[in-house]
Parts: sequence; C-alpha cells; structure tokens
Amino acid sequence: MEALKNQIIGLSSQDTLQQLHNALKGSEALLDQNHGALTAVLVELDPVQHSLGYLYLLNAHAKHLDAPLGDQAFIEAAARFLRDCAAAQIQLAPAVVAELCRRFKDQCVAAGTPRLGILPLLSALQRVRPTAEHLTPMHADVLQLCLLSKAYNAASPLLEGDCFSVEPAKTGVAPTDVLLYCFYGGMVAAGRKQWARALELWLQAVTAPTYVGNAITRARRGRCEGSGCGEVGGVWGRLAADAGGAVACYKKYVLGSLIHTGSLRPLPRFVSTRARQAVDSEAKAYAELATAYGSFNRERLRKVAEHHLPAFQLGKGDSQRRG
Repeated sequence: MEALKNQIIGLSSQDTLQQLHNALKGSEALLDQNHGALTAVLVELDPVQHSLGYLYLLNAHAKHLDAPLGDQAFIEAAARFLRDCAAAQIQLAPAVVAELCRRFKDQCVAAGTPRLGILPLLSALQRVRPTAEHLTPMHADVLQLCLLSKAYNAASPLLEGDCFSVEPAKTGVAPTDVLLYCFYGGMVAAGRKQWARALELWLQAVTAPTYVGNAITRARRGRCEGSGCGEVGGVWGRLAADAGGAVACYKKYVLGSLIHTGSLRPLPRFVSTRARQAVDSEAKAYAELATAYGSFNRERLRKVAEHHLPAFQLGKGDSQRRG
C-alpha cells in the first residue's frame, strides 16, 4: 500500500493523471486485499489535491463496510470528499464516482439521515456531468434522498430542466439509473404538487424505448446533431429489458392521472409492443381501478379497490425498495 500511496501523491498532477488512473484501475485486487488499511492511507492524502486516488481508496473502503445502521465516519468522510473534490480528476472515473455515491446514499439511508446526503450528492453530480443536460446516476440518488427526507424543494434544480444527454462513458449512467430518475423524479414532483411534471416523467419511462428507436433512425439519416446520439440509443434501447421499472412508473402514472385529471388517457400509440405487454400483464389492477373510477360508481370503485388491495399494498413500498 505504501507504493500505491506514493504513486497517488507523485502522479496527481494534470500531466500524469492518466498514468495514475491506469495504475489505480490495475490495483483493485490490491485494494480489496488491504481494505482494512485504507483508512490509514486516506488520512495521508489530500481529498482535493489527490482526488482521483482518494476516490478509488474511499470507494474500495466502502465496499467492505458492515454497518446495518450506517457508518458515521464513512458518511462524514464521503460527504467532505464529494463537496471538495477536484472535478477534473474525478471525471476520469465516472463509474467509480457513481459507485461511491450509491454507497454513500445507502449509508445515509441506513443511518436514518437521508437529508445529510443531498448536498454532497448534488455537488458530485455537478462535478461529474459535462453539461446541465446530462443525466447521471446521482440524479436518482438525490431524488430518492429528497423523497425520503421530504425535502422536495431541494430537488428543484433537477426537475426544472430536462436531461437530453445520456452518455455512459462520461457519466457512468446505466439503464436502471434512467428508470429510477423517472420514478423518483415523478414522486418528488408529485410531492411538490407539480402533477403535470410528475406524469411526464412517469410516462417517459414507459415510452422511452420508442423514443430511442426514433433517435437512432434520425441518426442514421444524419439528423442527430451533437455528441451522445449513439450512447442515447444504446442506453435507452436496453431499457425495454427492465420491464419492472417501467411498470412501476406506469402504476404511479395511473394514480397520478386519477388525482390530477380524474381520468386515465390511453398510452400513446407509439409505445413499444413489449412495454405495452408488460403494462397489460403486470398493472392490470391499476387499469381496472381507473376504469372503475371513471364509471362514477362508488360501489364499483370500492369493490375493485378491495379486490386488488394486496397489489396496491405491494406497490406502496416501491419508493423505499428501489435503488
């Protein structure tokens, strides 16, 4: 570990960062084998000057935490690092940043202090994303913490604008992150009584694969401008395989529609066949509830609600289980 520490200290300048990054990527087994000594090494590093090395070591340490009620020392160390780290360094390893942030979020939840994780994760998000239009894994993490702590207004910077760019190579984002962003974003928007925005996000999760198909078609015709078109297609195209996330969003969409407009509009015609089949199969109880609600028959609505009560209770805990 002494040799790796010296490499981190000696190679953290701008000219040698890539060399350091290669060394760190090749040291994962070493870090796992010596995870018990990592806290002592971290004390000797500067989280700003040695951000890249600090990131790898802190994440390796987090992998081996055994704290069902949260590790307070790790929470404090990670919060300081995420607030102060050098953007130019951590941008070299967006996937590692995403892992560390997810573990930090989980520890905050386990400790019963989700509010404490919001600002550090927002700081990390702003450092990692190339532009304000890029979606990152931290978007969903921040939204989940805002939801759990009922700090809905803290999420306003993430909900007021749209994320059009999905580039895994630059942000570490994965298909599940996109679905979680739609899921939690919709729930936070609902908490702020912004029902139109909530419905937009939930529906986006269901219609996403079709939008990707259109984006790919435009790209092949030379109409897709700007960077990231290929990555968008790759990520969104794989979303069709995560039917569970899309169905969870659709269930929220049904309930939100009934609250906001008093009725449920049919899914757009361009929704993919696979997404439509998943919704028809796994959200049947919600469709029947919407039909009963639209009948204006109180007794019919009561019977449908009671009949499908187990399904509705099962869906109630989604906000805690997902992510």
